[in-house]
Amino acid sequence: AALALWLLFSWFLADAASESRIRAQIKNERAAVDTQADNIAHNIDINLDYLHGIPTLVARNEKVLAALSRLGTPSAPSAEQRKKAWSEDAGLIAVNSFLELAGASLGADVVWITNAAGDCIASSNVNKPDSFVGTNYADRDYFRLVRAGKPGHQYAMGRKTNIPGLFFSSPITINGRFAGVAVAKIDLPNLSHWVNQADAFISDEFGIIILAADRTLEMRALPHETIARLSRNERMARYKQADFSPLAINSWKNPRFSSLHH
Repeated sequence: AALALWLLFSWFLADAASESRIRAQIKNERAAVDTQADNIAHNIDINLDYLHGIPTLVARNEKVLAALSRLGTPSAPSAEQRKKAWSEDAGLIAVNSFLELAGASLGADVVWITNAAGDCIASSNVNKPDSFVGTNYADRDYFRLVRAGKPGHQYAMGRKTNIPGLFFSSPITINGRFAGVAVAKIDLPNLSHWVNQADAFISDEFGIIILAADRTLEMRALPHETIARLSRNERMARYKQADFSPLAINSWKNPRFSSLHH
């Protein structure tokens, strides 16, 4: 009986010591993960500030201002007619060259400018099959935000390229009047280093995972996401899909470690 009591007492002591070590390990690991997440977020913030500076620089360029002053509103009704007219416009050759140089030098995949109506009049990809010239972007958030006097940024699938990306925009003003928007796009696959360093993932403001080290997580919806606020057409325009599988986050079902999930 004494031996049995001693074994039972020893087992309780060992279990308590083990649980204490596990709790300490959980605390340390949680602190390490929080620090790592904060570092990643800080580095991303720095990168975003840099990327947002690209359209700000473009919006102040004299060639860009002169082109928008000269062209004003579109002279052709259809996108194809606008594309042909502006792609062949001799006065826009220097603007397209500047945009191509800006994109290549500053790390943007595409840089373009629109007029006040949202029509792209010049782009760094003017000579490519998926040229943006002639396409209207007035419905995009990065255009509407800038038009309303707010910082322009958005995640979306490319309208012409079907490549997901981050879009940054700045207003172009001439004599205090809104004349158009300068936009820079960075293709999301080129930003994979943001998440690969820590097996992390990034979601947009609607709770949809847009970039992940584990590619199978992309386009999954986080718990408590707000994607339902967007209409089906808005979801299709933004993500090229309307329905999203939820990301399952389950408890370990251990009452002693209720904070652990997988």
